[in-house]
Amino acid sequence: MKKNLLNFCMLVLIQVAGFPSIAQNIFSGEPVQVVGSFNGYTTTPYGSDYRTTSFRRVSVNTGIPTDGRGQWATTINVQATGGDVTPINMAGGGGNGFLFISGPITNRFQNKWVFTGVGQATIDAINGISAFNAGNDMGLNMSTAGYYSFIFNDCGYTQTNGSYYIAYTTANPVNLSVFSQVINPDRSANIVVNTNVAPSASEKIYIRYTLGLDFAGTGTSSIIEATGTGTSYTATIPSQSLGVVVRYYAFSSTRTLAQISAGTESDRSLVALRYEDNGGANYVYNTSVLPVKITSFSAKQTGKSVALQWNTESEYNLHRYELLRSFNGNDFDLIATVSAKNSAGSNNYSAIDLPPTNSTVYYKIAGIELDGRKTISNTIRLNIAPLKQILSIHPNPVKDFIHINLPNMNTGKYYLTILTADGVKVTEQSFDFTGINKLDLPVPVNAKPGLYIIQIKSSTQPVLKTSFILQ
Repeated sequence: MKKNLLNFCMLVLIQVAGFPSIAQNIFSGEPVQVVGSFNGYTTTPYGSDYRTTSFRRVSVNTGIPTDGRGQWATTINVQATGGDVTPINMAGGGGNGFLFISGPITNRFQNKWVFTGVGQATIDAINGISAFNAGNDMGLNMSTAGYYSFIFNDCGYTQTNGSYYIAYTTANPVNLSVFSQVINPDRSANIVVNTNVAPSASEKIYIRYTLGLDFAGTGTSSIIEATGTGTSYTATIPSQSLGVVVRYYAFSSTRTLAQISAGTESDRSLVALRYEDNGGANYVYNTSVLPVKITSFSAKQTGKSVALQWNTESEYNLHRYELLRSFNGNDFDLIATVSAKNSAGSNNYSAIDLPPTNSTVYYKIAGIELDGRKTISNTIRLNIAPLKQILSIHPNPVKDFIHINLPNMNTGKYYLTILTADGVKVTEQSFDFTGINKLDLPVPVNAKPGLYIIQIKSSTQPVLKTSFILQ
């Protein structure tokens, strides 16, 4: 919809009637579409598939910015079969390219953003719009199967500030979540970002941070590439001065760190293929208060249990400690909570865990502050040894009754066999173990004085053996 007085009056009437209002520089009731020779320049279906972009804001949740933070985005699956469209190499120009369009149902091509001359757009790069409502369709090489994401700056009805980013990935771009934020004693911050699936090789994970109020096009930001594998990535924001407020968000991009860092602030906003910005509010921490310092953390097996101990210093505004356990070193579950003492001096804490025997477990401690910030300890790995199963008889030698002391065993059915010293079975019977560790048996009537072996076994536990002398 072109910006003229008639259209402005029409929009005012639409708002009064209760229809969608102007939420963007390009009218929200007429979203931007991506059409071209790859889909026969068709505009239908409208609003229900890849050709109709969705409006989004990066690092901001209000206003109508034109500096790259307001965007129209879509992803097109290009496959020989089964995709949105089939592979194609568009050279550019009339009938052999693509364009961004927006307009009413009666004329979807009313507004067009294109190139002045004939040429191809560059994949994994920022491309400039040079013409509005006059010019040539933009070429693009989409001959390689994969996913092509289009991010178009919400520049309004003009070519001024008109630009777009095209990202190519072999798989659908990932979704991001900021998993944890740990402020270190030197006022650096470790940020862990998780993805729903492992990203394509070309899709890199980044943290963008600023010491300013926002990520406006006139601000100053820095970019850090996160490292990791699979679905977990970590980036460290460098140490900052005391009393500094740091704002950041996570994003993915097919641009390299050097390319993004060399771009303008507007370009840094535009190259967010996928992002997590805390609903536009961004993630924030303040270096004015140092986090708690976990000075030591240990775990030791004692019988069936594990004793955990940790020491801390400089507790301030601390709410609690969370004891976390994992069986693979990656996925941790909360198993206990301990209230913080909130003492500036040295503090000692302890907890008990009962993990499965004969297993490998991982532990770590998270100190949770009142504002939700976390300080996480080092991770401890512990191999839980199986308990010694000792079967004993008391008294020994035996006269009339065999008094058996049973070890800690799993509840269930067991089979007890008495054998002579040379392996001849004297008697066999079953019993149910319910946790009572004593079993009294009469001496078999046919047993003669001598050495005997008792054997206890079940389907879930190793065979237990001991011997006794019958007088």
